Amino acid sequence: MNNWVKDNYGIEYPVGTKPYIIRAIYEWSIDNEQTPQILVNADCQGVIVPIQYIRNSRIILDLHPRSVDQLVLGNFEIAFSARFAGQSFQVVIPVASVMAIYGRENGQGVIFQEGPDSQPVTEDVSRPAQDRADRKGAPDGGVKEKPSTAAPHLKLVK
Repeated sequence: MNNWVKDNYGIEYPVGTKPYIIRAIYEWSIDNEQTPQILVNADCQGVIVPIQYIRNSRIILDLHPRSVDQLVLGNFEIAFSARFAGQSFQVVIPVASVMAIYGRENGQGVIFQEGPDSQPVTEDVSRPAQDRADRKGAPDGGVKEKPSTAAPHLKLVK
């Protein structure tokens, strides 16, 4: 069986598991009345998003059917039309730029490792990424706790 497919430019690539995991978590979120969101590295080549919503080279996008039109969850890119501040915008997200997909209400989903065939990260992702980054910079090598009043964040789904 041939696991190679051609992208929109005629270049052949092996299809990894990442687009299938994204589609599965998306469907799971909708089936469980969650709002599927993706965290995107906006610095990746091919990302087309409204730049005013990018923060620290990242953007979080809501993929719920009530928020987007013409959603395509493809093997190489995610594309849809959405309204930002009342203006319609065509969004294009290469699958390689997706860093995480999760349900907004409960934070359950997956975070992907970087690489051509990104796999889910097997770490505790129950705290926001910024909190994890802040703890890494602590003088004692790690344990800098901050009180959290935010809603639950990403959790690893096994």
